[in-house]
Amino acid sequence: MIRLLHAADLHLDSPLGSLPPDKARLRRQEMRALPEKLRSLAESEGAQLVLLSGDVTDVPEPARETVDALSAALERMEVPVFIAPGNHDFVRSGGFWERLGEIGNVHVFTEPRLSCVEVEELGLRVWGAGYRDSVCPPLLRDFSVEGAGDWLDVLVLHAVLTRGSSPYCPVTEEELAGSGLDYAALGHTHSYSGERSAGGCTFAWPGCAAGTGFDECGEKGVILADIGERRRRLRFVPLGERRFHSLSVDAAGELPENLIFIMNESFADLTAAFPNLELTADPLPFFHSLTENTVKGTMVSPVTGGGTANVEFEFLTGDSLAFLPSSTVAYQLYCYDEMPSMVSQAEALGYHTLAFHPYLSSGWNRTSVYSWMGFDRQYYRDDVQDP
Repeated sequence: MIRLLHAADLHLDSPLGSLPPDKARLRRQEMRALPEKLRSLAESEGAQLVLLSGDVTDVPEPARETVDALSAALERMEVPVFIAPGNHDFVRSGGFWERLGEIGNVHVFTEPRLSCVEVEELGLRVWGAGYRDSVCPPLLRDFSVEGAGDWLDVLVLHAVLTRGSSPYCPVTEEELAGSGLDYAALGHTHSYSGERSAGGCTFAWPGCAAGTGFDECGEKGVILADIGERRRRLRFVPLGERRFHSLSVDAAGELPENLIFIMNESFADLTAAFPNLELTADPLPFFHSLTENTVKGTMVSPVTGGGTANVEFEFLTGDSLAFLPSSTVAYQLYCYDEMPSMVSQAEALGYHTLAFHPYLSSGWNRTSVYSWMGFDRQYYRDDVQDP
């Protein structure tokens, strides 16, 4: 029986876009301690090897501080470590994986084809492959280990389970069942899969080691697996990291009397964008004084220097322009009557809705779109008399 620690998707240096810039920066620094947490857990639990199934970093060229923290933890591990880079941290010539692969106890799979390393003292063969780009072809088709039964055979791979096509090394249960593998340590899926099996192969995804956004809520961690010829036991171990939570609040009977949304294309709070900016005085004292009944945050604009209707579209509908052809205006091509939006949600709560734009009503098909979205009234520049 061999005990191994299986982790994946640490996503070190993630942009953490759902957090304000200052908190994202702090969280990135905290996440650099994850590799050392893995080392400590492997030591305390008596793991005999460590498998890292890709996307250890969020980018193929992470910050120097991140590489140094990862290198220090790997060097301190007293057991073999096998790494299969994924679509985020794929191998580049002269990149950081080549440096880390020189550490004595570390083996990085650097080619997008399966190969194996024998660990004779454990009677074990570790199979793996690494991405050389952000995509990887299927690698388990027609694959079967040679001499199955003479060794324990484990796989470390960044892959997705699907019968369809995928750019991320798609695998099927039939391929795993016919592989002759004892355990497949997989990465890419960000939720713990639980212990699964196909034929004689046990396989699992540990999920991401730490949440990076509100689509990754709850407890995150790694897998400790005891693997023998006929017996396998998997245990999910939380890492005690900060967690993202999504909470539902019953606001019945407590709705505010008015909801006012202001979009100002010429406005930017540079003190929030550049927290280290040194100023002699607060340039926005009134704006910063709005706290009791004001919700503020950071918005990433999909356009600059024009196309403001597309910013409105994303804000009012929650839909992303990333799914539309480039250089198109959603208001002119992709809106329709009774289109779900923030307006329809407000009306469902009993609000009367009003839109005001301080320019011509002829711009960007707004009169039709505002009507389709359900605004009760709309006003433009010509509706305002000079004071």
